[in-house]
Amino acid sequence: MKNSQLGIIVGAVAFGAGAIIFIPQWQEQRQLERDQSTTCIIYRSAIGLAREYLEMNRDEKAIEQLTRAKKLQREGSCTDIL
Repeated sequence: MKNSQLGIIVGAVAFGAGAIIFIPQWQEQRQLERDQSTTCIIYRSAIGLAREYLEMNRDEKAIEQLTRAKKLQREGSCTDIL
């Protein structure tokens, strides 16, 4: 094996190891940023309203808020709290 081939292999392994360490941290940070967006804040509020409506036995309103919340959750790629 030539030195240049060995260098390429070592470089590829180092790059792969760096990606394995860096990518999960990056993804977690991006999710935290999305969860702090206005859409995700409204999503969590809609979940709270749905719970309140359920406690008041207002099922139609609760379903309406849950439907709204699910739409917001998809739009904002928010962490699912249900």
